[in-house]
Amino acid sequence: PVVSPAPSPKPTICEERTKWHPNKDFSICTNDMDFPPMWENPNVIDNYFHDSLEECCEAVFGSPICPSVDDCAPTVNPTLSPTVSPSASPVSVITTPVPSPEPTKTPTKTPTKQPTNQPTQSPSMSPSYEPT
Repeated sequence: PVVSPAPSPKPTICEERTKWHPNKDFSICTNDMDFPPMWENPNVIDNYFHDSLEECCEAVFGSPICPSVDDCAPTVNPTLSPTVSPSASPVSVITTPVPSPEPTKTPTKTPTKQPTNQPTQSPSMSPSYEPT
């Protein structure tokens, strides 16, 4: 009889290998394998991993569009070395949603799960007792 080798322990197709998550410094969403092992803890895994880029962007940045790196979509024509200086104009245009003209009257139904990356520039002159 012919014995087949055992299947690999983890998915080998990139899209099945990992979900979308913030990078370690919360500056982009990515689907790479570089994240702290503690993020896989069942008690916190849903705070970090998301089924789509849009879900990750919403959770981390509060918008469905955000800086991202798709580990499953390699660069089409990579150069052999980095460029010496930045290009004169962007290669792509990323549009962001237009802000609302006035503050909203009710809290969002989907608040961010993570704290902001940076503290505010200056303290509030009149702190509130509720989130703003």
